[in-house]
Amino acid sequence: MVIPHGYYNDMNISNDIGLLHLTEPLVFNDFVQPIKVASKIPEAGATVTTSGFGVDNDGYLAEHLLFIHQTTPGDFYCREIYQSYVDDSMWCSGDLDSSMEHRSTPGDSGGPVVFVDNGEPTLVGLVSWSYDDNDNGKTLLLYDVNTAVPYFKSWVEEKTESVSFVYITVSDETQEYTWSSLQSSYDTEYIKLQCVVNHCRILIRPLEIKFPDQKYSRVAILRFLGYGSVPVP
Repeated sequence: MVIPHGYYNDMNISNDIGLLHLTEPLVFNDFVQPIKVASKIPEAGATVTTSGFGVDNDGYLAEHLLFIHQTTPGDFYCREIYQSYVDDSMWCSGDLDSSMEHRSTPGDSGGPVVFVDNGEPTLVGLVSWSYDDNDNGKTLLLYDVNTAVPYFKSWVEEKTESVSFVYITVSDETQEYTWSSLQSSYDTEYIKLQCVVNHCRILIRPLEIKFPDQKYSRVAILRFLGYGSVPVP
């Protein structure tokens, strides 16, 4: 499920952020790990790391994850270059007229911009957009512009707290499950949900489900979003 920002503006690419609600949890390993959302944008002169699968030096989308290290010019110089095109939901990284080897490229959009704060990696940005300025026949590469993830921290928390799931197993016996949600309640023939404050109880009547003649199949229950998962409305 995609959760876009309600005030995304495609004219100036403001509020360029969205969330993905996965139907199955990620499996953490040496290559997949969670990251802390930063509480603020790093100061001018800090070093950040941008990564993605954007266009490489040969003009093709990268087959392997690439990364670059960039410095942050600070809000003053960022707005001096881009004027009103940059708002509070954005910030800049990179050096003016740096080579393409030190810039994000088409295809990197949405990729993470990471700042190591006291030894801990934090997510400070998402690759958003950039601009090339042609001055007397010479192309000048301006700053990369990133979505300011700390600016949206409360929005992310609001959206992630508002979606909850209960995992059910179909059997011959009536089952009761409890989980956390947002004081939602609904009542259907097969499922009854009652919530008090932020704790809910669900009562599920025995269901008879017949699968098609194939090894695996999906069951549609309410607004089904994965095997055996029922989202709380």
